[in-house]
Amino acid sequence: ALAGADLLAAADPLGGMAGLAALYWLLWFVHPAGMGWGDVKIAGLVGLHLGWAGPGAVAVGTFAAFLASAVYGLALVALRRATRRTRIPFGPFMIGGALAALLAGAPAVAAALPG
Repeated sequence: ALAGADLLAAADPLGGMAGLAALYWLLWFVHPAGMGWGDVKIAGLVGLHLGWAGPGAVAVGTFAAFLASAVYGLALVALRRATRRTRIPFGPFMIGGALAALLAGAPAVAAALPG
């Protein structure tokens, strides 16, 4: 039998999993050519792991993934290695953003969030 504290401890990871899975599913649903189904599938696992560190880590990890992919895409366009229509895999950026948020630790996540 699970105690009440165990259920509360599982709320953040499960919330992170559900939140990121829903966000990426919505992005895929709105524009299927812009987000691959593999990214949608891995989003729940990334959210689950980030959720253990708290909701702030989920937000920072997600933002870091989008920021890193944007910088990479802009660098490719600037170097004329890609165009605006070139497809770039997003999964590595999701994992990299999650690792950055987890390795940065709680103080860095708290500093990045308003409040």
